[in-house]
Amino acid sequence: MKKILLFINSFLFTFSISFAGNNDSAFYGKISDLIRSSSEMYYLTHSEKELNINAELNDFMVEYNIAKLNKTSPIELYFDKDVKKWIAFYIRKKPELTKKIVELSYFYFPLFEKELDKYNLPLELKYIPVIESSLNPNARSRSGAVGLWQFLYETGKLMNLKITSFYDERKDPYKATEAACNYFKFLYGLFDDWLLAIAAYNCGPTTVKNAIQRAGGQKSFYAIKKYLPKEARQYVPKFVAASYFMNFYHKLGINPDTNIISYFETDTILTYKPLRFDAVSHYTGVPMEVLKFLNPVYSKGYKPATKTKERFVLPTDAVSKFIENEEKIYTESASKKHLPTSKKIKITHTVKKGEYLHLLEIRYKVSAEKIKKWNNLKSDVLHSNQKLVIWVNEDVARMLNEQ
Repeated sequence: MKKILLFINSFLFTFSISFAGNNDSAFYGKISDLIRSSSEMYYLTHSEKELNINAELNDFMVEYNIAKLNKTSPIELYFDKDVKKWIAFYIRKKPELTKKIVELSYFYFPLFEKELDKYNLPLELKYIPVIESSLNPNARSRSGAVGLWQFLYETGKLMNLKITSFYDERKDPYKATEAACNYFKFLYGLFDDWLLAIAAYNCGPTTVKNAIQRAGGQKSFYAIKKYLPKEARQYVPKFVAASYFMNFYHKLGINPDTNIISYFETDTILTYKPLRFDAVSHYTGVPMEVLKFLNPVYSKGYKPATKTKERFVLPTDAVSKFIENEEKIYTESASKKHLPTSKKIKITHTVKKGEYLHLLEIRYKVSAEKIKKWNNLKSDVLHSNQKLVIWVNEDVARMLNEQ
């Protein structure tokens, strides 16, 4: 997304999400599974490799269903070979990952819809984060775009999203969604066409304006498509495909678990005091992984002290435990020292010709001494095709996976 100067007023809010079986360890394990699947889908949909999938679909049925969607949507959806290709991708390439995206939508879509409705925008724009981030608030692109709606650092700052070492509001579902709503209102005001606004969300309004000029002033996506960058040419078909499979997944052999995450039944703690995730977890019994899932805006497992009250989200049944132990939690959270480190993930690196230990230090953010220790190396010399075991932090593993 290109930079655009918009002023977005900050606001405080509360939201809720319903957890089926809050005390069930199987439920907690599902959180990690959903995030891993979301990360993998993000990588696949943003790969620069050419799609090569069997796109056999019942064209008549797809066109019929898209026509049904068009009856209730202000966004003019269509069907062509690119849309067909992306529908086939989602339902044939990795259907098990598409299933996880649908499950995550139970959590996020009500939040998106609430904001889109407030700004009088088409609710179908909730499918943008499906293609932008695969509904992963921690997604980071090669260009540095972050969050569900994929804002660059400069764009986030211009849109009044706060970014520090301890929190990043580009990952905040509500604040980032509000910023996206303001941006879409601006884009639609420019083009008076939703497909052009969606294309501009990807490549920027200037690029779309230039494409319109090259198309002789024609203001339709089909007319300007060949004048857009490659990624933007596929962005709108990908959006149409996401709109399709998110409405008809049950007819496409995708059967998500509906008892994992729903919405509007958690509570929000509003506080200006610091909170350590490990202290909250200890006194409420909510696993760290769940706290991170509910509060992606905070980095390093820590909510810093703030001038205004900010929210911290908990499952409903954990709120009373938080209140009972509030002073203990705040006391233990007063110090930032010894914040819990992220879980280590094992990877295997195959040495390529010309690689050396210092290069691996930089790439994996670990010391050469540790790499030597893990692999019983007696010297710094590496050999082509040599297999090395390396333990990296979760954030490094996620970045490598997305790249």
